[in-house]
Amino acid sequence: MGWVELLLLPLTLSSLGSTKVESASTEEHFTSPSNCTKSCGNIKIEYPFGIGNGCYRTGFNLTCTNHTDQPSRLLLGDGKLEVTRIDLDIGTVRVKTPIVTMDLDENFINVPLIDLQNLPYSFTSSEQKIRNTYYHFTDNTLLVSGCNAIASLADPITNETFDTCATICTPTGNSYFFSYETGPFVRHEQQSIFSWVIETQHCEEARQNNATFACVDKNSVCENITKTSNEDSWGYRCNCAKGYQGNPYISDGCKDIDECSVPNNYFCNGTCINTKGGYQCLPDKKQTVLLGVTIGVSTGSGLLLLSISFIILRRKWKKRKQKKIRERHFHQNHGLLLQQLISSNEDVAERTKIFSLDEIEKATNNFDETRVLGSGGHGTVYKGILSDQRVVAIKKSKIVKKSEIDQFINEVAILSQINHRNIVRLFGCCLETEVPLLVYEFISNGTLADHLHVSDGNSTLSWEARLRIATETAGALAYLHSAASISILHRDVKSSNILLDDHFMAKISDFGASRLIPLDETHIITVIQGTFGYLDPEYYQTSQLTEKSDVYSFGVILLELLTGKKPVFSIEHENRQNLSMYFLQAMKEKHSFNLVEDRVMKEGTKQELLEIIQLIEMCLKLNGIERPTMKEVEHKLQSFRRIGKKKENPISEGMEETEYLLSDSSYTFSDSIDQTTEGMSRNYSLEKEFLWSLYNLR
Repeated sequence: MGWVELLLLPLTLSSLGSTKVESASTEEHFTSPSNCTKSCGNIKIEYPFGIGNGCYRTGFNLTCTNHTDQPSRLLLGDGKLEVTRIDLDIGTVRVKTPIVTMDLDENFINVPLIDLQNLPYSFTSSEQKIRNTYYHFTDNTLLVSGCNAIASLADPITNETFDTCATICTPTGNSYFFSYETGPFVRHEQQSIFSWVIETQHCEEARQNNATFACVDKNSVCENITKTSNEDSWGYRCNCAKGYQGNPYISDGCKDIDECSVPNNYFCNGTCINTKGGYQCLPDKKQTVLLGVTIGVSTGSGLLLLSISFIILRRKWKKRKQKKIRERHFHQNHGLLLQQLISSNEDVAERTKIFSLDEIEKATNNFDETRVLGSGGHGTVYKGILSDQRVVAIKKSKIVKKSEIDQFINEVAILSQINHRNIVRLFGCCLETEVPLLVYEFISNGTLADHLHVSDGNSTLSWEARLRIATETAGALAYLHSAASISILHRDVKSSNILLDDHFMAKISDFGASRLIPLDETHIITVIQGTFGYLDPEYYQTSQLTEKSDVYSFGVILLELLTGKKPVFSIEHENRQNLSMYFLQAMKEKHSFNLVEDRVMKEGTKQELLEIIQLIEMCLKLNGIERPTMKEVEHKLQSFRRIGKKKENPISEGMEETEYLLSDSSYTFSDSIDQTTEGMSRNYSLEKEFLWSLYNLR
């Protein structure tokens, strides 16, 4: 024997079938009559469900039983199946059904008890609660006839008796089956859930008949119901739209939800304003200000961080790009070779340094205009202060021609080998720019040209100072020509390239056009370069550069010192004159004294003046062979200074200049010149091969 669960359903097929005939008129848009029952017991009744004529939609009628000693019970249709809950929004009805279990043998009968196929309900699920109570039949007779299988049962505790059909608790589709046999029953409580639909139509089809369409409220929506594993029926139901709640099956049944009244369900951090079908949340003023400040600070911080990041990245990118450009310039300017040549000689390495562009920019305050010492057609000279507090002059060229770059490199190569007190000292160079920068010692008192050619014509340079400057300049040029194993030809000797320090000591500068020539060679062929008025005519005609070319240019400087005039000058009512040619013509005409500056005439002796005139004439010979060497010129000038001033022997009045010149037989160039010239510091340790390597940097 086994145990079989039986369902006791005090509901017959005939009682449910009567639900189909009562409210044909309710299929139009429904307005609930005032006399319709609104509740039964503790269950609220809403259309399409209802009790009584005109109060429900077809298939949704209910019955309310009244008991004096018990609460009223709501029954589905006209039967006795008790309704415990109706949910309009999810379309379900919960009913209470008893279950009994009886001892059965192997012979039992299954027959359908309830048929739901023509009703709007379908079985969904069930919930069960066991009471563990045994029931017995009041007699030994169980009548079975379709759904009229009636058994009379009695509760052993309450002695309650009732008639019931004995059924098995197993639904199949829309039918329930039962089995019967004599024997004891065990009763359980069960909640069965039926889902329902308005009609077996989809929304699109139902809307076509406005008279029967159930979703009548303007704020309602139609929902299609399809068959699922838990729901066998299909059709449509109605719901209130989002933001509304109520009954969508009656006019004006969906009411707006006041979201502001239930803040737990609808979040609003501010002022809540209810709207039709929704709500607005407006932040209060304090929150608005706080929010604005927060957003502003956040946005500002974000923008600031973004800007800082952009600036940092841009600077890094720019710095990386500048580094690559500087490296390229360094290689183009023969930086590696020059670096190697400088480091290979300890004496040179101690005096000369290759500076980085950062050091130069820091020294000149990024090439501040207030640091400009002078400028010309070829470049600008800045005053700078190095990290070791040395004051320097930094030469920056404006020209970017290859030839000009070669001149700068050439100047570095030459000046790095020179150590003479009357030659501007080169501290180093910077090769990280397109045109190299040269770093010199700073000479504070301007150029010889600045002091000779003043605007009012009254130079403050005495004759003694002029003679000393000429001697120092000649000594420096003599050092360049013969103090090393390779001669250095300046090629641009002029008064503006002779600097004066605070004590008016001469310093030769600007070696950009200089060239190297072996001692065993007499000349080199070069492109003609120099300054008009100082340029050697022979070099101009032949392109042959010799040391006598510097002698000619120095003769022009001597002429400037003697006359106070510029190499190219103007005379009233006359065209511009070349000072050298003007002097040589005056010598032919025997009145060269007319060119001597008044101050020099007063301060110089006759012997000094005549010998200087003769020395100038020799230096300006058109044939270079006839010119003296710079060593001979230096020796002659030194002898002038040793003789001293002889004021007691002025030039005789009325004496012809020619007679005086002829009467002075003391002017001769010595063949034996003292090699230990005063004021000259010579460096004989320079190697010929090393100098030629530097020269090849051109």
